[in-house]
Amino acid sequence: MTAAPGWYDDPLVPGGMRYWDGANWTEAVQLPPPPLPPPPGAAIGPSLGGAPPFEPLPAEAAATGDRFNDIGEWLNRTFRVLRDQLGPVALLFVAVPYGLFVPAYLALHLAVADVRWFVDDGRVDGLDPGLAVAGIVLIVIAVGAATVGYLGGHHHLYRAHLVDGGGGDQWRPEWHHSLRVGLVRLPRFVGAALVAYGAIAVAAATPIALLVAIVIWEPASIGLYVLAAIALALATAVFLVWCWVKVAFLPVSAVVVPSGTSAIASSWRVSAGRFWPLLARLAILFALTATVSTVAQIIGQTMAPVVLFSQFEVDAAGDLLLDGRAVDTIEILRLGDALPNPFVAVLYFAVVSVAGAAVQAVSASALTALFADAEARDGFGHGAGS
Repeated sequence: MTAAPGWYDDPLVPGGMRYWDGANWTEAVQLPPPPLPPPPGAAIGPSLGGAPPFEPLPAEAAATGDRFNDIGEWLNRTFRVLRDQLGPVALLFVAVPYGLFVPAYLALHLAVADVRWFVDDGRVDGLDPGLAVAGIVLIVIAVGAATVGYLGGHHHLYRAHLVDGGGGDQWRPEWHHSLRVGLVRLPRFVGAALVAYGAIAVAAATPIALLVAIVIWEPASIGLYVLAAIALALATAVFLVWCWVKVAFLPVSAVVVPSGTSAIASSWRVSAGRFWPLLARLAILFALTATVSTVAQIIGQTMAPVVLFSQFEVDAAGDLLLDGRAVDTIEILRLGDALPNPFVAVLYFAVVSVAGAAVQAVSASALTALFADAEARDGFGHGAGS
Protein backbone atom coordinates (compact mmCIF):
# COMPACT_ATOMS: atom_id res chain seq x y z
CA MET A 1 0.00 0.00 0.00
CA THR A 2 1.12 3.59 -0.62
CA ALA A 3 1.79 5.46 2.60
CA ALA A 4 -0.45 8.41 3.41
CA PRO A 5 0.96 11.93 2.88
CA GLY A 6 2.76 13.25 5.94
CA TRP A 7 6.04 13.80 7.76
CA TYR A 8 8.33 10.78 8.15
CA ASP A 9 11.89 10.05 9.25
CA ASP A 10 14.19 11.64 6.67
CA PRO A 11 16.12 8.89 4.83
CA LEU A 12 18.77 11.49 3.87
CA VAL A 13 19.38 13.29 7.17
CA PRO A 14 19.32 11.13 10.32
CA GLY A 15 17.11 12.64 12.99
CA GLY A 16 15.31 14.92 10.53
CA MET A 17 11.85 14.77 9.02
CA ARG A 18 10.91 14.85 5.32
CA TYR A 19 7.46 15.24 3.76
CA TRP A 20 5.99 12.36 1.73
CA ASP A 21 3.25 13.55 -0.68
CA GLY A 22 1.70 10.13 -1.09
CA ALA A 23 3.77 9.19 -4.12
CA ASN A 24 7.23 10.73 -3.76
CA TRP A 25 9.58 12.28 -1.26
CA THR A 26 9.45 16.09 -1.53
CA GLU A 27 12.15 18.71 -0.85
CA ALA A 28 10.32 19.92 2.29
CA VAL A 29 12.43 19.07 5.33
CA GLN A 30 12.09 19.83 9.02
CA LEU A 31 15.01 20.20 11.45
CA PRO A 32 14.96 19.48 14.31
CA PRO A 33 12.13 16.95 14.43
CA PRO A 34 9.06 17.81 16.48
CA PRO A 35 10.19 17.57 20.13
CA LEU A 36 6.98 16.10 21.55
CA PRO A 37 6.50 12.31 21.18
CA PRO A 38 3.05 10.98 20.29
CA PRO A 39 0.80 10.43 23.32
CA PRO A 40 0.49 6.87 24.66
CA GLY A 41 -1.93 4.81 22.68
CA ALA A 42 -1.82 7.08 19.63
CA ALA A 43 -1.74 5.44 16.26
CA ILE A 44 1.78 5.01 14.94
CA GLY A 45 2.25 6.50 11.48
CA PRO A 46 3.44 4.47 8.54
CA SER A 47 7.04 5.56 9.17
CA LEU A 48 7.29 2.45 11.40
CA GLY A 49 6.67 -0.72 9.48
CA GLY A 50 5.13 0.99 6.45
CA ALA A 51 7.69 3.63 5.56
CA PRO A 52 7.47 5.06 2.04
CA PRO A 53 10.03 3.66 -0.37
CA PHE A 54 13.20 5.70 -0.79
CA GLU A 55 15.40 5.78 -3.85
CA PRO A 56 18.91 6.88 -2.77
CA LEU A 57 20.78 9.52 -4.73
CA PRO A 58 23.06 8.13 -7.42
CA ALA A 59 26.76 8.14 -6.54
CA GLU A 60 27.57 10.75 -9.18
CA ALA A 61 25.03 13.15 -7.71
CA ALA A 62 26.50 12.76 -4.25
CA ALA A 63 29.98 13.35 -5.63
CA THR A 64 29.03 16.81 -6.95
CA GLY A 65 28.08 18.06 -3.52
CA ASP A 66 24.89 19.51 -5.02
CA ARG A 67 22.44 19.39 -2.15
CA PHE A 68 20.38 22.38 -3.24
CA ASN A 69 16.91 22.09 -4.66
CA ASP A 70 16.89 21.96 -8.44
CA ILE A 71 17.05 25.33 -10.16
CA GLY A 72 13.39 25.38 -11.20
CA GLU A 73 12.16 24.69 -7.68
CA TRP A 74 14.62 27.23 -6.27
CA LEU A 75 13.34 29.99 -8.57
CA ASN A 76 9.76 29.02 -7.85
CA ARG A 77 10.37 29.29 -4.10
CA THR A 78 12.22 32.59 -4.53
CA PHE A 79 9.26 34.35 -6.14
CA ARG A 80 6.56 32.46 -4.24
CA VAL A 81 7.89 33.60 -0.87
CA LEU A 82 8.32 37.17 -2.19
CA ARG A 83 4.69 37.16 -3.31
CA ASP A 84 3.49 35.83 0.04
CA GLN A 85 5.59 38.37 1.98
CA LEU A 86 5.03 41.37 -0.29
CA GLY A 87 3.89 43.71 2.51
CA PRO A 88 6.77 43.03 4.94
CA VAL A 89 9.27 43.05 2.06
CA ALA A 90 8.03 46.48 0.98
CA LEU A 91 8.40 47.77 4.55
CA LEU A 92 11.90 46.37 5.06
CA PHE A 93 13.37 47.05 1.64
CA VAL A 94 11.57 50.30 0.71
CA ALA A 95 9.84 52.12 3.57
CA VAL A 96 12.57 51.70 6.20
CA PRO A 97 15.59 52.39 3.96
CA TYR A 98 14.17 55.22 1.88
CA GLY A 99 11.67 56.81 4.28
CA LEU A 100 14.34 59.09 5.75
CA PHE A 101 15.77 60.11 2.40
CA VAL A 102 12.68 62.18 1.64
CA PRO A 103 12.95 64.53 4.66
CA ALA A 104 16.73 64.63 4.15
CA TYR A 105 16.30 65.79 0.56
CA LEU A 106 13.65 68.34 1.54
CA ALA A 107 15.89 69.74 4.30
CA LEU A 108 18.80 70.14 1.88
CA HIS A 109 16.47 71.64 -0.73
CA LEU A 110 15.30 74.27 1.75
CA ALA A 111 18.87 74.88 2.97
CA VAL A 112 20.10 75.93 -0.47
CA ALA A 113 16.86 77.32 -1.90
CA ASP A 114 17.78 80.92 -1.01
CA VAL A 115 21.45 80.63 -1.97
CA ARG A 116 22.44 83.27 -4.51
CA TRP A 117 25.20 82.55 -6.99
CA PHE A 118 26.93 85.61 -8.43
CA VAL A 119 27.88 84.29 -11.86
CA ASP A 120 30.56 86.85 -12.63
CA ASP A 121 32.81 86.27 -9.59
CA GLY A 122 31.52 82.84 -8.45
CA ARG A 123 30.57 84.14 -4.99
CA VAL A 124 27.66 82.48 -3.14
CA ASP A 125 25.70 83.44 -0.04
CA GLY A 126 22.39 82.73 1.66
CA LEU A 127 23.01 79.11 2.77
CA ASP A 128 20.98 78.00 5.81
CA PRO A 129 23.60 76.06 7.85
CA GLY A 130 21.08 74.60 10.31
CA LEU A 131 18.99 72.97 7.61
CA ALA A 132 22.11 71.85 5.76
CA VAL A 133 23.45 70.06 8.85
CA ALA A 134 20.03 68.54 9.52
CA GLY A 135 19.88 67.21 5.95
CA ILE A 136 23.36 65.70 6.17
CA VAL A 137 22.56 64.05 9.53
CA LEU A 138 19.34 62.62 8.11
CA ILE A 139 21.24 61.23 5.11
CA VAL A 140 23.71 59.47 7.43
CA ILE A 141 20.83 58.03 9.47
CA ALA A 142 19.05 57.01 6.26
CA VAL A 143 22.12 55.11 5.06
CA GLY A 144 22.21 53.26 8.38
CA ALA A 145 18.48 52.56 8.17
CA ALA A 146 18.94 51.24 4.63
CA THR A 147 21.51 48.72 5.85
CA VAL A 148 19.34 47.71 8.82
CA GLY A 149 16.36 47.18 6.52
CA TYR A 150 18.54 45.21 4.11
CA LEU A 151 19.72 42.88 6.89
CA GLY A 152 16.25 42.64 8.41
CA GLY A 153 14.88 41.70 4.99
CA HIS A 154 17.31 38.79 4.77
CA HIS A 155 16.33 37.58 8.23
CA HIS A 156 12.61 37.86 7.48
CA LEU A 157 12.87 36.04 4.16
CA TYR A 158 14.99 33.30 5.74
CA ARG A 159 12.24 32.67 8.32
CA ALA A 160 9.64 32.78 5.55
CA HIS A 161 11.53 30.11 3.63
CA LEU A 162 11.59 27.92 6.74
CA VAL A 163 7.80 28.17 6.93
CA ASP A 164 7.47 27.57 3.20
CA GLY A 165 9.71 24.51 3.49
CA GLY A 166 7.59 22.97 6.22
CA GLY A 167 9.33 24.44 9.25
CA GLY A 168 6.03 25.10 10.99
CA ASP A 169 4.44 28.10 12.68
CA GLN A 170 7.27 28.37 15.21
CA TRP A 171 9.26 30.18 12.52
CA ARG A 172 6.35 32.39 11.41
CA PRO A 173 8.09 35.64 10.32
CA GLU A 174 7.39 39.00 11.93
CA TRP A 175 8.90 41.95 10.12
CA HIS A 176 9.39 44.12 13.21
CA HIS A 177 11.33 41.33 14.94
CA SER A 178 13.53 40.94 11.86
CA LEU A 179 14.10 44.70 11.86
CA ARG A 180 15.37 44.50 15.45
CA VAL A 181 17.66 41.63 14.47
CA GLY A 182 19.01 43.72 11.59
CA LEU A 183 19.75 46.58 13.99
CA VAL A 184 21.48 44.34 16.55
CA ARG A 185 23.53 42.52 13.91
CA LEU A 186 24.51 45.68 12.01
CA PRO A 187 27.98 45.99 13.62
CA ARG A 188 28.62 42.31 12.97
CA PHE A 189 27.75 42.64 9.28
CA VAL A 190 29.75 45.85 8.83
CA GLY A 191 32.84 44.28 10.43
CA ALA A 192 32.60 41.09 8.36
CA ALA A 193 31.91 43.05 5.18
CA LEU A 194 34.93 45.31 5.71
CA VAL A 195 37.19 42.28 6.18
CA ALA A 196 35.78 40.17 3.33
CA TYR A 197 35.09 42.82 0.73
CA GLY A 198 38.21 44.78 1.68
CA ALA A 199 40.39 41.73 1.03
CA ILE A 200 38.64 41.18 -2.30
CA ALA A 201 39.18 44.84 -3.25
CA VAL A 202 42.89 44.59 -2.45
CA ALA A 203 43.16 41.44 -4.56
CA ALA A 204 41.38 43.16 -7.45
CA ALA A 205 43.62 46.22 -7.25
CA THR A 206 46.89 44.26 -7.18
CA PRO A 207 47.27 43.57 -10.94
CA ILE A 208 46.21 47.13 -11.77
CA ALA A 209 48.81 48.54 -9.39
CA LEU A 210 51.43 46.22 -10.84
CA LEU A 211 50.66 47.30 -14.40
CA VAL A 212 50.86 50.98 -13.43
CA ALA A 213 54.19 50.33 -11.71
CA ILE A 214 55.53 48.63 -14.84
CA VAL A 215 54.50 51.55 -17.03
CA ILE A 216 56.18 54.04 -14.66
CA TRP A 217 59.29 51.90 -14.33
CA GLU A 218 59.62 51.44 -18.11
CA PRO A 219 61.90 48.39 -18.08
CA ALA A 220 63.72 47.41 -21.26
CA SER A 221 61.69 44.20 -21.66
CA ILE A 222 58.37 45.83 -20.84
CA GLY A 223 56.44 43.43 -23.07
CA LEU A 224 57.35 40.46 -20.86
CA TYR A 225 56.27 42.30 -17.74
CA VAL A 226 52.96 43.35 -19.32
CA LEU A 227 52.25 39.73 -20.22
CA ALA A 228 53.01 38.76 -16.64
CA ALA A 229 50.62 41.46 -15.40
CA ILE A 230 47.88 40.22 -17.76
CA ALA A 231 48.40 36.64 -16.54
CA LEU A 232 48.14 37.89 -12.96
CA ALA A 233 44.95 39.79 -13.85
CA LEU A 234 43.38 36.62 -15.27
CA ALA A 235 44.37 34.64 -12.18
CA THR A 236 42.93 37.41 -10.02
CA ALA A 237 39.65 37.28 -11.96
CA VAL A 238 39.37 33.55 -11.23
CA PHE A 239 40.19 34.21 -7.59
CA LEU A 240 37.54 36.95 -7.37
CA VAL A 241 34.87 34.63 -8.78
CA TRP A 242 35.84 32.04 -6.18
CA CYS A 243 35.63 34.66 -3.41
CA TRP A 244 32.28 35.86 -4.76
CA VAL A 245 30.86 32.36 -4.28
CA LYS A 246 32.47 31.93 -0.87
CA VAL A 247 31.06 35.15 0.64
CA ALA A 248 27.75 35.16 -1.23
CA PHE A 249 25.84 34.26 1.94
CA LEU A 250 27.45 36.92 4.13
CA PRO A 251 24.29 39.09 4.55
CA VAL A 252 22.31 35.94 5.47
CA SER A 253 24.81 34.39 7.83
CA ALA A 254 25.35 37.73 9.61
CA VAL A 255 21.72 37.72 10.80
CA VAL A 256 21.04 33.98 11.05
CA VAL A 257 23.97 32.21 12.71
CA PRO A 258 24.29 32.57 16.50
CA SER A 259 26.39 35.30 18.05
CA GLY A 260 29.99 34.28 18.54
CA THR A 261 30.08 32.40 15.24
CA SER A 262 31.93 34.02 12.35
CA ALA A 263 29.57 35.15 9.59
CA ILE A 264 32.37 34.71 7.04
CA ALA A 265 33.09 31.16 8.23
CA SER A 266 29.38 30.29 8.06
CA SER A 267 29.09 31.56 4.50
CA TRP A 268 32.23 29.58 3.66
CA ARG A 269 30.79 26.41 5.21
CA VAL A 270 27.48 26.58 3.34
CA SER A 271 29.31 26.84 0.01
CA ALA A 272 31.78 24.05 0.85
CA GLY A 273 31.56 21.11 -1.56
CA ARG A 274 29.04 22.78 -3.85
CA PHE A 275 31.05 25.47 -5.65
CA TRP A 276 29.83 24.76 -9.19
CA PRO A 277 26.12 24.32 -8.32
CA LEU A 278 26.25 27.55 -6.33
CA LEU A 279 28.16 29.40 -9.04
CA ALA A 280 25.53 28.38 -11.61
CA ARG A 281 22.72 29.66 -9.40
CA LEU A 282 24.53 32.89 -8.62
CA ALA A 283 25.08 33.44 -12.35
CA ILE A 284 21.34 33.00 -12.95
CA LEU A 285 20.57 35.35 -10.08
CA PHE A 286 23.04 37.92 -11.44
CA ALA A 287 21.39 37.73 -14.86
CA LEU A 288 17.92 38.26 -13.32
CA THR A 289 18.93 41.21 -11.15
CA ALA A 290 21.06 42.75 -13.91
CA THR A 291 18.04 42.68 -16.23
CA VAL A 292 15.85 44.44 -13.66
CA SER A 293 18.62 46.95 -12.93
CA THR A 294 19.09 47.71 -16.63
CA VAL A 295 15.37 48.34 -17.12
CA ALA A 296 15.38 50.59 -14.04
CA GLN A 297 18.38 52.54 -15.34
CA ILE A 298 16.70 53.07 -18.70
CA ILE A 299 13.57 54.37 -16.97
CA GLY A 300 15.66 56.54 -14.65
CA GLN A 301 17.72 58.02 -17.47
CA THR A 302 14.54 58.77 -19.42
CA MET A 303 12.96 60.53 -16.44
CA ALA A 304 16.13 62.35 -15.27
CA PRO A 305 16.04 65.26 -17.77
CA VAL A 306 12.38 65.91 -16.99
CA VAL A 307 13.17 65.98 -13.26
CA LEU A 308 16.43 67.95 -13.37
CA PHE A 309 15.13 70.62 -15.74
CA SER A 310 11.56 70.79 -14.47
CA GLN A 311 11.97 74.52 -13.68
CA PHE A 312 13.34 75.40 -17.12
CA GLU A 313 11.62 76.17 -20.41
CA VAL A 314 12.75 76.17 -24.03
CA ASP A 315 11.50 78.95 -26.31
CA ALA A 316 10.74 78.71 -30.01
CA ALA A 317 14.34 79.60 -30.87
CA GLY A 318 15.66 76.73 -28.75
CA ASP A 319 17.06 78.96 -26.00
CA LEU A 320 16.94 77.70 -22.41
CA LEU A 321 14.84 79.96 -20.19
CA LEU A 322 14.60 80.20 -16.40
CA ASP A 323 11.74 82.24 -14.98
CA GLY A 324 11.28 83.77 -18.42
CA ARG A 325 14.91 84.85 -18.79
CA ALA A 326 17.61 83.36 -21.00
CA VAL A 327 20.03 81.41 -18.82
CA ASP A 328 23.11 82.97 -20.41
CA THR A 329 21.91 86.47 -19.43
CA ILE A 330 21.41 85.75 -15.72
CA GLU A 331 23.99 87.47 -13.51
CA ILE A 332 22.67 86.45 -10.08
CA LEU A 333 21.11 82.99 -9.90
CA ARG A 334 18.90 81.96 -7.00
CA LEU A 335 19.35 78.19 -6.67
CA GLY A 336 15.77 77.71 -5.51
CA ASP A 337 14.62 78.84 -8.96
CA ALA A 338 16.84 76.28 -10.72
CA LEU A 339 16.46 73.25 -8.43
CA PRO A 340 14.02 70.53 -9.51
CA ASN A 341 10.48 70.74 -8.22
CA PRO A 342 10.74 68.90 -4.86
CA PHE A 343 7.55 66.89 -5.40
CA VAL A 344 8.69 65.78 -8.85
CA ALA A 345 12.11 64.88 -7.43
CA VAL A 346 10.58 62.86 -4.57
CA LEU A 347 8.41 60.97 -7.06
CA TYR A 348 11.50 60.25 -9.16
CA PHE A 349 13.41 58.99 -6.12
CA ALA A 350 10.45 56.77 -5.21
CA VAL A 351 10.45 55.11 -8.63
CA VAL A 352 14.21 54.58 -8.57
CA SER A 353 14.18 53.29 -4.99
CA VAL A 354 11.40 50.79 -5.67
CA ALA A 355 13.36 49.40 -8.61
CA GLY A 356 16.50 49.11 -6.48
CA ALA A 357 14.55 47.50 -3.65
CA ALA A 358 13.08 44.95 -6.07
CA VAL A 359 16.59 43.89 -7.08
CA GLN A 360 17.64 43.58 -3.42
CA ALA A 361 14.49 41.63 -2.49
CA VAL A 362 14.86 39.10 -5.31
CA SER A 363 18.52 38.56 -4.43
CA ALA A 364 17.73 38.21 -0.70
CA SER A 365 14.93 35.71 -1.29
CA ALA A 366 17.08 33.62 -3.62
CA LEU A 367 20.07 33.55 -1.26
CA THR A 368 18.05 32.81 1.87
CA ALA A 369 16.30 29.96 0.04
CA LEU A 370 19.66 28.42 -0.81
CA PHE A 371 20.99 28.99 2.70
CA ALA A 372 17.98 27.33 4.37
CA ASP A 373 18.16 24.50 1.83
CA ALA A 374 21.85 23.84 2.50
CA GLU A 375 21.35 23.98 6.28
CA ALA A 376 18.55 21.42 6.17
CA ARG A 377 20.51 19.02 3.98
CA ASP A 378 23.76 19.37 5.88
CA GLY A 379 22.12 19.07 9.28
CA PHE A 380 23.68 22.21 10.82
CA GLY A 381 20.49 24.26 10.87
CA HIS A 382 20.42 27.36 13.02
CA GLY A 383 16.67 27.57 13.24
CA ALA A 384 15.44 31.05 12.54
CA GLY A 385 18.34 32.95 13.94
CA SER A 386 17.78 35.48 16.70
